[in-house]
Amino acid sequence: MKNFKCYITGEELTKANSRDEHIIQSSLGGKLKSPRLITSDLNDHFGKTIDKALAESIPLGPILGIKTDRGGKSDLGGSSDSGHNYSLLFGKQEAIRKPHRPEDFVDENGTPWKIQHGSKEFIEQLYKQKRAEYSDLSDEEFSKKCKIVPNKEELLEFYPRESFHPISGLDQCRAVAKIAANYYVFKRYNPTYLSQIVPFIELGITPLSRRVRNETMISNYYDIRLENLGVKSDEISHVIYLEGNPYEGLLFSYIELYNTYCMMILLNDRYTGKKFTDYYKQNLITNKETSTPPDLDIDYLEIRRLYFDKSEEVFQGFKNRAERTLGVKGIQLVTKQKEPT
Repeated sequence: MKNFKCYITGEELTKANSRDEHIIQSSLGGKLKSPRLITSDLNDHFGKTIDKALAESIPLGPILGIKTDRGGKSDLGGSSDSGHNYSLLFGKQEAIRKPHRPEDFVDENGTPWKIQHGSKEFIEQLYKQKRAEYSDLSDEEFSKKCKIVPNKEELLEFYPRESFHPISGLDQCRAVAKIAANYYVFKRYNPTYLSQIVPFIELGITPLSRRVRNETMISNYYDIRLENLGVKSDEISHVIYLEGNPYEGLLFSYIELYNTYCMMILLNDRYTGKKFTDYYKQNLITNKETSTPPDLDIDYLEIRRLYFDKSEEVFQGFKNRAERTLGVKGIQLVTKQKEPT
């Protein structure tokens, strides 16, 4: 750990004050990690705040059954004595797996008595824990938060229970910016050039020089095609593209999560370091990693004048990417808030 410092606080990192920080959050299936990025205190703090906010705003992992670094998949499974397989899903999303309706497999108390699996006790314990968390809800209201749904390959439709949209909250944006900074430091580039993005990651502060022009450090960005990133038609990936261009005075990163949540992050608009490009792609289906940088046609002026884009084009770009990602797994996105029939 000698000569490594936390890029947020500048504190020297030791075995006593640091531990593995995931480049992309483990809850999202991220694989890369390093103890040479931030202190363990910051790791804990961000894990309970901005990283948690990002993970909770992205429902795709459990629906797609993506494995996490901690083992297993993002959802919990079991099987009944009648031969049906089940997945226990909590929170903001609900998967409908035809030909069965989830209501067919929940008793009047919403209790999963028929689950039979090696992890039955754990599932039941977690169910009770969630029920205690929502003790103010009636059984009927709670059943909308937590259902037992069939867990088979014939998963065909995804009904977002709440809004399903591009990343928009400040904490979520800070977490994405941290992914870019994490990767930059992980690749041993000069952390001095992160001086503009660190206040944004730590406190949500954008440099005054950009605020007066209504410019931001991060924005949704759907102008890059998947084929230009080397993403195959049967692939679901996390992508990090990093570029330092002293001739343009720009240090920036382009990030895709599940090839669906696409964002451009301006790390520094006064960059004077060496010219470079770097790339990382993690195939979430095969877990294969790729590092050959693609040749992207970047509009540097657009990045320099980055603003948070909430246009209809962004929402359409997000919808197109979401439909494509879900389609890889044979899932149809149903955007209308309707009850399944």
